[in-house]
Formats: sequence, structure tokens, C-alpha cells
Amino acid sequence: MRIASKISYLENLISEKEYEEVIALLQKYEFDLSVDQYKYRELKPYIFRDKKIKAGKLNLILLNKLSNAVVTNAFDAKNLQKGLQD
Repeated sequence: MRIASKISYLENLISEKEYEEVIALLQKYEFDLSVDQYKYRELKPYIFRDKKIKAGKLNLILLNKLSNAVVTNAFDAKNLQKGLQD
């Protein structure tokens, strides 16, 4: 959820305030928010073999406002990589 929220923010689907609210809520319930163990370069081969691939495009579930998700393949691939960085 942390990664999807960050990508949503980077894609301008949610505001920085909304992104921070998601992070605060996840922290409140003590979710592990670390992503430092994940390296995009290492995950990329698995990401693009995922069941969410349709017609050769990766679909992501992103937020377009708090508590409202959308499935989309219209995103900047660079934001997928940035989403895995702190």
C-alpha cells in the first residue's frame, strides 16, 4: 500500500497531504513500511511477469483519492521505480 500510494502521489492522483495521511495510518497500525530490501532492478523481471499484465501492459491499483482505488496501465514507468525508493 505504501508503494501504491507513493506512485499515486507521483502520478498526481493524490495530493502530498493525502499521501502523508496514508503513511500515517499505516504507521498507526504498525505496518512495515520499509522498502530498502527491494531493488527495482531485481524485481523488474518478476513485476513484468505478474498476473496483472494485460495485453503486454502492467496494470497497477492506484489511489485517485483516499479510499478510492483505480486499476490503470496509464502511468509513467519511472514512477514505478521511484515508488520502490525511500
